[in-house]
Order: sequence, then structure tokens, then C-alpha cells
Amino acid sequence: MADPTQLLQGEYQLWNIRGITIFGQNHAASFPTFLQKMFSNRPNEKLAEQIINGQYTLNPLSFKGLQQVFNRQENAVMLGRQSSINMQIAQLIKEALNGSRRRKLVIISGDPGTGKTVVGLHLIYDYLKYGGDRRKAAYALPRSKALANIIGYESGLRPVFIGNTPDNCQLVVLDEAHRITDVKRELDTLFVEKGAQLVVLLQDDLQRIRPNESGTVINFVNYAKTHHLDCLQYQMKTQMRSGLQSNLVNSLDDLFQNRPQSLVSRMPITVDDSLASMVNWLKQQQQTTPKVKLIAPYCWKWGNKLQDSDIQIVDGNYRFQANWNPGPNQDKKQGQWYAGQSNDSLDQVASIYTCQGVEWDYTGLIWWDDLIWDPATNSWRYNLKASADSAFKSALYQARNVDPLVLFENTYRVLLSRAMKGMHIWFKDPATEQHVREYLHI
Repeated sequence: MADPTQLLQGEYQLWNIRGITIFGQNHAASFPTFLQKMFSNRPNEKLAEQIINGQYTLNPLSFKGLQQVFNRQENAVMLGRQSSINMQIAQLIKEALNGSRRRKLVIISGDPGTGKTVVGLHLIYDYLKYGGDRRKAAYALPRSKALANIIGYESGLRPVFIGNTPDNCQLVVLDEAHRITDVKRELDTLFVEKGAQLVVLLQDDLQRIRPNESGTVINFVNYAKTHHLDCLQYQMKTQMRSGLQSNLVNSLDDLFQNRPQSLVSRMPITVDDSLASMVNWLKQQQQTTPKVKLIAPYCWKWGNKLQDSDIQIVDGNYRFQANWNPGPNQDKKQGQWYAGQSNDSLDQVASIYTCQGVEWDYTGLIWWDDLIWDPATNSWRYNLKASADSAFKSALYQARNVDPLVLFENTYRVLLSRAMKGMHIWFKDPATEQHVREYLHI
């Protein structure tokens, strides 16, 4: 083809955003010169050996990317589906900056670890790179002061909540959008009250863990139709955690939906016979990385004044005692605890509400009897009495058309997907332990 730029016309013109270099027949003379500038003909045996024998992993990403993008620094290199989605939405950003007044709602859905937040932050970088006003871009959360504290501590820049987004924002990236409890009220705040032009929602239907959480794809799409918004949907499936080697979330979905296992996870998972063994393993990992945490479902009261510690478990001759993680009103302590910078960070257990949206290198999960496998019926069964979450119970009694079992399964799906390098599990219920062992081949 004499003019290869024809390949980037129509729907493929989005690829021009990255300035891709394409050569055709008319460039036969310049192509060798281009290659000579790109490569060296000098032998380098040491480099060749490193390439052949090297171990390749993805660089770990952190919340520091929030500060980077607002400083007009790229937070990450987009990979695969991330790149494709990023370029398409970047075109919408350009349209907004060029004067388009069409209001748009973009929904990016994906399992834990697929890189939704990475793409969302990169869109803010794109907006500022194209000349956008920093005051008219926002990274927001629907709620969760705990997550805001952790992000603020890690990045030095706190995300805003929906009601505090700037007026007339050209771009709002709303993370953890599945936590929204009133879709109409929250999106009206952004589009009607605040005058937002382009809102990007990052969400996962299966991370809804409370009965009143309504941030589902179908609810967002219906809102867009009712309010005459342009609506675009994207799905992210490729796991970016654990160096692209983990099919853990797929295995968990099969586990809880009683399907034959479609993909085998290579995430290192160990079931401990004793709680003491799991705690000792975590202490060993803490010698190499501070990102180590004990995590558990909300089955013990928070701040129990009648005993020395919130969580007390007797496992044989071992007596386990620990408190829950620092509360949301302890901004700095919560950040230090997440980063493993406090002396008692391993002695404070992460609850489900603190786990959402964050990850650690290694985790130890206490699997209690609020969700158990029933061998008699070959099905999962929830135990509401085992939960100490009064807010959850209250919302459940008031909710309609909500299956509690789905919420319990979603809770464990979140708890089981927080580790990037390895995870240990201790079970209270022997039948549940046996079923999970057999199913996940651990």
C-alpha cells in the first residue's frame, strides 16, 4: 500500500492518538534508516543473556498514580484491553475539550485486578495532557472514608466524594461505583447539580456486598436512557495482578456458582490446619514486605468494650486475639496500618469494608461460619446469626428482591481476591474447608 495512513481512517483513526509509525511502498528508502535509529548492530552478549534468562513481571502499581496524573505524569503503560478502552475514551475527552456539549456516561466493568483504576487514572492524565483544566477533572468515590484515607496517605492527594466534586467538571472518574446506594440521586448530583460533562464509572456488579448497594450496569444504563445521555459500556477481563498469571477470580466465580472449574488458578494458596500456622506464616512474610494482612468477614463486633480485643478465637491450644483495623476517623493511623508502617499492623485485622478497593502482597483469611458449604444439599448456605454487622442486617430487613446468599458470596469473593503474591486460609467449618480444598485443588 502506497499510503498506509488509509489504515487509520474511520473507526481505526483512534490509533492515531498514540502516534503510531506506519511505513508503505513510498517509504522504502526511509524504513532502513528508521530501523538503524531504533537498534544497534553492536553485539551485547550480557544483554542477550539477560533477555533469554530473565524473569518478567509487571511493575506493581499503587495509589501514588493519583498524584502522578494530576502532575501530568503518566501513571502506567496501558496493556491490551486497557489500551483499547483508554484510546476510545480519550477521543471523547478530546471532543469535550473541543467544545462538544453532549453529556456522556461511560461504564467500565471488570473483576478485581483487571486494571479499572489504572485506566481511570490514565484518563485524567490524558485529559490534562490534551490541555484540560486541572480544576475541571476529579477522581471521586461514592463513599468509604477508609478507602479515601488510604488513597490520601499513599498518594498525598485525597479523592473527593460525589457531593464535593467541582462544578462544571469536564471529566469525573468515579471509582468503586458499585457502592452507590441511590443511582438517580448520585448521578443527578454529578450531571444536574454539578454540571458534569463526561462521567466514567469503574464498577463490578459482584463486588456489591450491602443490600442497599445498587451500582449495577443495568441501573446505570437505565439512568442514561431516562436522562438522554450517550452511554458507552466496556468490559475488562484480563487479570493484571500477580504478573498476569492468576485466574483466581474466574475460579472463585465458578466456586460460588457451583460450576465446573473453567480455569485453574496459579495463585499460591495454602489451607492451614491451624490458625497459629497461618499467623506464623504471615509473620515470616512480614520480614520481606510490609504489605501483609490478616483479613476476615464482619463476624465480631467493632470496639467491643466488654473484652480486651475485638476478635477472640480459640483453636485447640492456641488462643488468637486481635482488634479490627483503625477506624475511618483515624486518617493517618489507617494509612500507616495499610502500608504496614505501624508496629501493630499485623495485629489489627482488615474487615470487608476496609478490604474493598485495596490489595496486599500476602493475606491470611479467617473463613468463619457465616458462609458454609452444605454437603447434604451440595450448595452454599449463609448464616446471618454469625454476622456482627448490624448495619447490614438492618438494610437486609428493609431491602426487597435481594438474595442474602449472593451478598455473602460476594463478600468472600472480595476477601479472597486481595492478595497479589500468595494467600493462606484457615477455616472454622471442616465441610467448607474440604469442599474448597477439593475444588481449588489446594
